[in-house]
Formats: sequence, C-alpha cells, structure tokens
Amino acid sequence: MAMTIPCVGAPPLMPRDLPLGNSSLQINFDSAYHLVDLYYPYVGQNNQAMGHPFRVGIWIVGEFAWVDARVPGAMPKMES
Repeated sequence: MAMTIPCVGAPPLMPRDLPLGNSSLQINFDSAYHLVDLYYPYVGQNNQAMGHPFRVGIWIVGEFAWVDARVPGAMPKMES
C-alpha cells in the first residue's frame, strides 16, 4: 500500500466537500463553504489559494450575504 508524505510546511491534507472545475480551473470548498483551493491554469498545480480559507459572498437583487454553513440564515432565501 503506497503512502504519501506531505511536504514540510504544507497544509494538512483535508477532504474537500465541494469540488467544482473543468480542464483548466478547479475550485474546492470546505464543509463551511469557504474557498480553500483554487487551481489555475493547471488543475493539480499552482494552488492560488495555498489552502488558506476565503469567504465567498453572493449579491442578489441589491442584497449581499456571506456563504457560511456555520451561521444560520447566512444564505439568502430564494423565492421559487
């Protein structure tokens, strides 16, 4: 069984709960919907976020809200 050893100083290996991407861009979010990985222009290389969490916000019809799974009501309610 092969074992990988992370580089010295690298962030700990953590599962990413929501990966989104195509052939030249990949964005990974953690369980709180913070952007933690941004690979561009090559997926798997050049992590622009370097594992540091970034908050994501949404602007809808003049109202802004942070996307955060830990805060109840942080997501804007959408009418159907």
